[in-house]
Amino acid sequence: MNNPSIRWTLGFIMQTGAETAALLSPYAVAFLYDENANYFVPNSKIFPIAVICAIIAFVAAILLAIVIPKEETVSGSPFGSRLVFALPAALGFGAGAILLIIEFAKSQKILFLIATLFLLLSAAHVLLSETDRVNTFLGFAPPIACALMVGVLYFDTSLEMNAPLKVVTQCALLPLMLYFTAELRYLLDREIPRLYLALAFCSFAASSLCVLAVPLASFAGMLDNTNNCLAAALIVLGANITILLRLKRYLKPTPAPENETKETDAQ
Repeated sequence: MNNPSIRWTLGFIMQTGAETAALLSPYAVAFLYDENANYFVPNSKIFPIAVICAIIAFVAAILLAIVIPKEETVSGSPFGSRLVFALPAALGFGAGAILLIIEFAKSQKILFLIATLFLLLSAAHVLLSETDRVNTFLGFAPPIACALMVGVLYFDTSLEMNAPLKVVTQCALLPLMLYFTAELRYLLDREIPRLYLALAFCSFAASSLCVLAVPLASFAGMLDNTNNCLAAALIVLGANITILLRLKRYLKPTPAPENETKETDAQ
């Protein structure tokens, strides 16, 4: 479907929905979060509205990936030679590793040590992927690291199983994990561009509920154990900044509908 107007509209909906969710969720944490119960106060509407905005952005992300023609991609690979593109993800993985090392020192749980190892390998991978030393074996590290972080949060008993901040962080890690598997397919010469775009957009949309809310709750001392959720949120934040930078390189810019109309009238 080669219609710039539809693509521009879906992109606008995705971006607006994600940004609205990213702004409403920390507001809900700051003013409507009960830190003793680890839930939002009863009958509060702000966080549910943020969730709805994120879902709208997620649906728009899937539709946008469907309507973008294959010829709109200007790069044969998401990887390149701009090391600065990889720095946010590398810093996110590195910060997550530091926080998990602290948790390992406290609890001596082997899961933290294994997750830390894969986070460090993931940081090395994202940096090397922007050089000529990209390593296929290291490409398996980021999806495994994301899966391990989901496990870390799952077994974190300081938060209830259905605590909102825990759930939205896990929901952000899952599409990010799938995104890295789609990225890995490029290293294996089995790429699916439309799948890559869908997972990149979906990861961006899903991240909106935790990238600001969880750090705010952590730094404000609202969580009993801040390290696990904060580590996951920093990973999601850094990785999605890298994703957006790579998408800017990967895609051709889509003109706004009014620009297209002006060109048609001039002809």
